[in-house]
Amino acid sequence: MRGMSTALRVIPERGVVGLSVRRLALWAVLLSSLLTLWLVPRQLGVVRFDMKQTMAAFYLSAAKQSLTPARSEALSARFNEVLQRDIARRMQASREWEDTQ
Repeated sequence: MRGMSTALRVIPERGVVGLSVRRLALWAVLLSSLLTLWLVPRQLGVVRFDMKQTMAAFYLSAAKQSLTPARSEALSARFNEVLQRDIARRMQASREWEDTQ
């Protein structure tokens, strides 16, 4: 171990073969980078939606409150309206994304 250097050394090229291998590696890195930059923004974000679990959470939350029948009906109507609007918005965004592909 004594007298050995831990510094990095550049291995010189030996002829055309070393140069072509380096060029090939550079092209592979460049191509994969460009492909990644092109593909990443085009990936559709997958949204998983569990309607049963969402409804169960809403009913559990509503049951914990002491609401009159009229207020309970208003709360359900508002929840349904927001839910339908959000589903429609997500479906529209998905259609627009598919149209750009």
